[in-house]
Amino acid sequence: MICDVWTSNKKMDRKFWSDAVDSNPVFSFLLDDEEDIYSVTDGEPFNG
Repeated sequence: MICDVWTSNKKMDRKFWSDAVDSNPVFSFLLDDEEDIYSVTDGEPFNG
């Protein structure tokens, strides 16, 4: 029943996971300057 509650509200599910990733210290390495390897001018635009 808990799975039905979480999966039935996609907006809440997306917010839940976004907040969880944002506040989890495991992902703090992504804020390091060394990890910022792409810029706006890299690659080709995706028109999919």
